[in-house]
Amino acid sequence: MAIINNNKKTDNNSQKIENLIDSLGSKDWKKREDAAIELTTLGRPAIIGLLKALNSDNTMLRSGAAEVLGTYGEVALPTLLKLVAAGKENTRDGAARAIAQSGETALNELKKAATDKDYRRRRGAALTLAYLGYLGEPTKNVLLALLRDSNEKVSFEAAKSLKTINWEPENRLQSAVFYYSLADPVNSAKYPKEIITLAIRDLKNPDENRRKKAVDLLSKLKSDSVKDVMLKYLDDSCGEVRYTAVKRLSGIYDTELITYFSKCLKDTHSGVRLESAWALDKYGWKPENSEDKAEYYFIKEKWIDLLQMKEGAVPVLVKNLCDENPVIRLRATEVLRSMGKPGYLAIKNALKSDDENIRKRAAEAVAIINKKDSASNSGKEEPLPEFFGKYSIEEEIKKHKSQINASGIKSRDSWLKILLNNEIELSKAEKISGALSNENEMVRAAAIENLRQSGISAIEPLLYLLIDKKDNVKIAAIESLGDLKARRAAPYLIKLCGNENRFVRMACAESLGKIKEIKAIDALTGLFSDPDESVRTTASASVSSIGSDALPKLKNTLDDSDMTVRMTAIGTIAGINDPIAISYAVRMLNDYEFDVRECASKAIKNMSNTMFNPLMDECRRIIVQGNELEKLGILSALADVEDLRAKEIITAFASDRNQKVSQRAAEMIKEAGKRPEIKTEIIPELKYGSKIDEIISGLRSTDTQVQVSASEKVFSMGDEIIEPLIESMEKSNPEVQNLTAEILIGLGDPAIDGLVKHLSSGSSSTKLICAQSLGKIQNEKAYAALSGAMYEEKDPVIRMTAAESLGFAGDDMAFDALVYAIKDEDSRVRIAAIRSLGYLNSKKAIKPLINALEDEDLSIINQITDSLKSLGEDAIRELSDALHSCKSGKIRYNIAEALDKLSWVPETETDIVYYLMAKENWEEIRKTGEVAVGPLEELLSDNDYEIRLAALETIIDIGGEKAIMPMIKALMDPNSAVRKKSEAGLVKAGKDALPYLERTVAESDNPNLKTFAMKAIVKITA
Repeated sequence: MAIINNNKKTDNNSQKIENLIDSLGSKDWKKREDAAIELTTLGRPAIIGLLKALNSDNTMLRSGAAEVLGTYGEVALPTLLKLVAAGKENTRDGAARAIAQSGETALNELKKAATDKDYRRRRGAALTLAYLGYLGEPTKNVLLALLRDSNEKVSFEAAKSLKTINWEPENRLQSAVFYYSLADPVNSAKYPKEIITLAIRDLKNPDENRRKKAVDLLSKLKSDSVKDVMLKYLDDSCGEVRYTAVKRLSGIYDTELITYFSKCLKDTHSGVRLESAWALDKYGWKPENSEDKAEYYFIKEKWIDLLQMKEGAVPVLVKNLCDENPVIRLRATEVLRSMGKPGYLAIKNALKSDDENIRKRAAEAVAIINKKDSASNSGKEEPLPEFFGKYSIEEEIKKHKSQINASGIKSRDSWLKILLNNEIELSKAEKISGALSNENEMVRAAAIENLRQSGISAIEPLLYLLIDKKDNVKIAAIESLGDLKARRAAPYLIKLCGNENRFVRMACAESLGKIKEIKAIDALTGLFSDPDESVRTTASASVSSIGSDALPKLKNTLDDSDMTVRMTAIGTIAGINDPIAISYAVRMLNDYEFDVRECASKAIKNMSNTMFNPLMDECRRIIVQGNELEKLGILSALADVEDLRAKEIITAFASDRNQKVSQRAAEMIKEAGKRPEIKTEIIPELKYGSKIDEIISGLRSTDTQVQVSASEKVFSMGDEIIEPLIESMEKSNPEVQNLTAEILIGLGDPAIDGLVKHLSSGSSSTKLICAQSLGKIQNEKAYAALSGAMYEEKDPVIRMTAAESLGFAGDDMAFDALVYAIKDEDSRVRIAAIRSLGYLNSKKAIKPLINALEDEDLSIINQITDSLKSLGEDAIRELSDALHSCKSGKIRYNIAEALDKLSWVPETETDIVYYLMAKENWEEIRKTGEVAVGPLEELLSDNDYEIRLAALETIIDIGGEKAIMPMIKALMDPNSAVRKKSEAGLVKAGKDALPYLERTVAESDNPNLKTFAMKAIVKITA
């Protein structure tokens, strides 16, 4: 088109153009259309503004600008081609849309760009061609050429564009290249031979992202050839590619890989070294020589073991001084410094090396050491920074050991002091302290059993014993802490789950199960991949013992790529007495591995012993909604169940339309000694005349044409057919029930009355269909019937379906019934009701949802959070208020978790304190200072003594006058550890506490409080 208005560039015109471009993003369709028409006529003066608009975050504005620019034809084409190659993502997409409007003219330019040396131009061509699909073969051919491009970004864009134009691969190789470019692991796995060929081709590809993708896709294939190809990527020139390769190989259990992993310990890339070390741990590998040992210790950050090697570790430490990673160099420097004379001598020799890089790095180490030594000599040295990177159990033990050595805890007197401080009676403390200080590990281990009998007073001493060098002693301490259900021990046991000794890991798993600490679930599920079966079994039992709270975490584990992990998770689920566990197991009947499906079926069978009724509910759902694998898996689970209800389910499956399902059910009935009666649908005795009888028979037909014809006849019959249709649902298979329900909805109010009637009086399967159908009807009668089911229906599956339907209806009439259902005894009903309250989008739902956060089931808590999220700022405001007023630690934590997911930002320091209290983040609370004392004082009334103790310790650490009265209040705590800590805090406060204590003695009516206050006064004034 001609470009006009070229010489009318005034300020007023510029403002007009800017306003018109803004209008392209308007929600008013007419306004957008008018602006686009006028901008089209303005021509060249509008081009710059329109090009800028292509980078807008407003999708409508970008699209509108692209459409207008497209009308300018070849004039704007050169600029648009530059933008589609080098612009930002939004700009590129908008430019692509604009270019595409030039049709074949644009295609010729894009063909040139598709062969350009600059990958960005090729990528831009691939992006633009997605909008030129209407040109047919020419577009497809250019995209197919770009699909084979060696650059990862180009081939990925080409694959996306081919998908956009609905292109279908013509052969296996095309399919493999397409899914390979899309990095689609599921579909790529269907073409293992071809994907391996492509991955071998990419070994020499200059694009490292392409090579990394090759390794990722290889790891998803089930082929014996995969390992050999992935091993070749261990020699890649790029460290990130080697890291990806070793990470994927570590997921394969093959002892032949040990040699390769041990070589990788010397790789120049720190990530490769670390991943190799973790992989070798799975095989129980031990270093064969001092060099390998030092490499392994350095990678695993076992600083104590490394220091004990002395001169044997020096060559590896000097080598790490030259690592490309500055963090690694700093670690090596710090270890050499800690080593003393051998370390300093090694650095001195490195300064004289012929290698310039070694001399340079040695000089860098000298500068760091001199700086630290200078700070140390001036008395200003700060505690060592966390140069060790990820904090490990070994480092914690190192710090703990230094504290023990400083106070002489290994001696009998030191143990005696610890035991007495924890209120263990003198005669018993003297006996136990002697045994705990004995050099014989068996004597120390035996003493632990005696110590355990002291109850909660033994917890603190047992924590010290977790760092004992001997595993037997450590294990005895771990088991005792589990027997005492010591929550304080959970963080230490979680870290010890990574211990090298399998018996230590097993003991930790068992004790964490006894403690039932929710925060331990991640560590326990992490043990599902442990190489030792006994550890996996113990971890599984412990997670099961935690109960329903573990289910959300287990749900994620069911997606793990490791088949062993998935099977262990299924076994764990089978031990949890919650109906949701059944649905998780049913889901795993769809797994691509036969062994996993078999495991899921056995788990369902095991659950039938404890949750038979919920299982029957799930079976009825599967009859209606299940797929082939689910139905066959359920049949396998019910094979040996003698209950009559199970046999009824099997008989129902015998009428399934899926031939495999009906055949298997028939075989099971025959095996049970009954000949299966697999009948075509037989109409009961006529009640309404042959015409109605014929229609119902037609609906039940397996011939689609007959069904369609019968459906059309229904609507010519009028109301007289309604009752027969509803009655026919009682004896129809699930597919016919669904069809009949859809027809009834179309018949209007008389049919709705029938559905309402049968919702209260029909069979279970008919009720289920009615509950689903009524949710699709915008009608007060339907809402009232569904609400009534929430109060009166005995079957939880029907109540659950009614709750879901009320949410889909989205009417306020459902509110009271859904609030009532929040407290339903069945967790599935509660989840459905909570989800539906979110769908209502009503502020009234906020308070009931917050109150429901007291639920013990973590799945319910997660659903409440999702529903509150849909209610926006109002929900955040009420949650924030509830965080201040809540008295339950469990609910406080759930509120804080919900606020996290709702992206809440605290408005005051007090908000921050209450949030940190809910998260039990005492260290951060200390940093807030005196503002935290008041809220912390509220926790001194908590039911959990460990919470009271932690709150009191935090108050003491904050100090100041505001802290004194809460400490005095804690003198009356029912727990002796809290009382003792309170007294110690008051003594620490010294003279500042005396006026408050003296006033307490003078004014308190409580004689015990007076006594404790007097005792504190005596200690302060002594």
